[in-house]
Amino acid sequence: MKELKTPTIDDEGKKVYKLKSAKIKGYEYTKTYYKMKNGVPVKCENGNDSYLTIINIRKCGDESKKKRTFILSEGYIGAEKSYNADGTKRKSITKKDGFGMSYFIKYIENSQENNVDNFHVMFLSNKETSENQATLYAQAIKDITTENIEETYMWDHSKAGFLTIRTLEKMRDSGDELTEKVLKKLKVILTGMPTEGLDDVDRNKKINELNNNRFLNALPFSGHIKNVILAWYDKYLYKPVPAQVDLKKENTQLQRQSIQAKTKWTRLFNTIWGNVSFQRRINKTKKVEYDSEYIKRTMSEENLKKIEDIDYIVLPVNLDFSDAMHSLVRHGQIMPLVLYAKKKLMQRTEKGEGITTYKEQGVFRKGLKVGKTIIHGSHDMGASSGDGKPNKAKDGKQGRLGALETIAQEFLDK
Repeated sequence: MKELKTPTIDDEGKKVYKLKSAKIKGYEYTKTYYKMKNGVPVKCENGNDSYLTIINIRKCGDESKKKRTFILSEGYIGAEKSYNADGTKRKSITKKDGFGMSYFIKYIENSQENNVDNFHVMFLSNKETSENQATLYAQAIKDITTENIEETYMWDHSKAGFLTIRTLEKMRDSGDELTEKVLKKLKVILTGMPTEGLDDVDRNKKINELNNNRFLNALPFSGHIKNVILAWYDKYLYKPVPAQVDLKKENTQLQRQSIQAKTKWTRLFNTIWGNVSFQRRINKTKKVEYDSEYIKRTMSEENLKKIEDIDYIVLPVNLDFSDAMHSLVRHGQIMPLVLYAKKKLMQRTEKGEGITTYKEQGVFRKGLKVGKTIIHGSHDMGASSGDGKPNKAKDGKQGRLGALETIAQEFLDK
């Protein structure tokens, strides 16, 4: 296992972080991969983002048998990881610091009574279908929850939280004795789930909105402006992989607007105005297999009833101005403030975390087990921070823990 204190420098002078395993600041990081082969989940020692990935984090030299283990995921799919395809680290205004997991590890590690360090971080595949990913995740959970493990604590957020519900349903459907033993050991917290799907992953809908925007259409060179907006959306919001597109709220049909010109003057106008370049951008779409029944199947009353005896809970996530300002001032996190602005513009008075409202998180949904603890944070959990004081502070003042601190406290309280 390689000792990694600084990233490797490649021939072009770029910092490369691509490693299967490494030792960093007293912890061992090891990757394990899962892929589907002939309809069966297979565990692999080598792989890439097209496989479901598990990163095991444990203290160096600690060979003691753990009674508890953790599986965590913030819902990042391969296309959204913090590394580029060439292994170089992505730039991020949110400073996720290890996808936010390092904050979680530090919090539990600093608790004298509950020093736990056997962590597994799950990343979804950027190739496999959502149904296959649920099968792969189920296998990973069973592999991690060995006989000597008494309790497996899971926290899954956003897309990963939604996947977890489907995973638990499929585990229950399998009906085998080993799976039932594992299910009894699970204690699961789910947050920020898009139980009704997401608008941001419907590219056709965004294109239609741009085409029908009267303000944009009235501006000079509007085609070029729309081209820039769609390019930004494609790069930062739309991830054309199954784990993302399966969460579309609806399969919107693209409203085609012909730019075929009968005269050379009209063709020249369309070119200068940017209509031609915008049409080229529209055509640059990656076709991905779309499971239109994934949301309905996962959230059906019949399937939710199957897992009502499993120890899982859905916690509502809400972001207010003080949460956003604490993250900005104390930790330099910009994203919570951006999502707070979006929340006020789009949701007005509805509670939520900048992307999903309480209703969209399934807080009021029949069949889901919902807790009372409110997590103060944005959809980007790793960028959220509170004032460090629990709600019942010893000094008598009302305070609040950050998003990951609250989740950690929920686990410790259990």
